[in-house]
Amino acid sequence: MRYLNFLSEHSRLISYADIGVKVPEPAVFAIHKLMISGYRTKAGREDRDLEAAAGVLNWIFTQPDELKKLKAVLKSIPKRRLKNLTAISARDYPQLRDEIEKN
Repeated sequence: MRYLNFLSEHSRLISYADIGVKVPEPAVFAIHKLMISGYRTKAGREDRDLEAAAGVLNWIFTQPDELKKLKAVLKSIPKRRLKNLTAISARDYPQLRDEIEKN
């Protein structure tokens, strides 16, 4: 399972039914979905990953604090992975590509 460390290193604790649940930061979840989408072999899985990423990214770009977190996460990604993410973003989410290129 690719990039699981990436998810666990950037998480937040939320409360659900009085239970603490550790979940990925929204920015990290969206980036993860974009990065793994190209590795999917089953029909429809890549499209679902891209759809999930786009939904979260659409929300992030309306939330100033979450956008700051996205920018910080992008700075933490190694250049080789960032290059791959830029290519995927250019095709599937140009607004993220533009944000990557600003950094």
